Amino acid sequence: MDDAMRNRIQRVLDGVKDPVSCLPVVELDMIERVRFHKDRGELEVVTTFPVEGKRCMNCVGINTVMIDGIRRNLKRDFQNAFPELKITIS
Repeated sequence: MDDAMRNRIQRVLDGVKDPVSCLPVVELDMIERVRFHKDRGELEVVTTFPVEGKRCMNCVGINTVMIDGIRRNLKRDFQNAFPELKITIS
């Protein structure tokens, strides 16, 4: 991946914020890796969300909603920045 592509990806990652802390998700280690498959025209973003402490049912529900929202925002922002690519968020 060339530097221009890395910079474009980094700009998108810097813009997607955690709704609780308002920090970029990349700074919170919520992004495991980003792969650009030039030959397939695909950008794959693999997320990771830390699980700590006891897991009450209310917390699980709230966390699930927040994680889904972050993934939706990643998909939207990457699709806007790279309309020519297939975007996969997992």
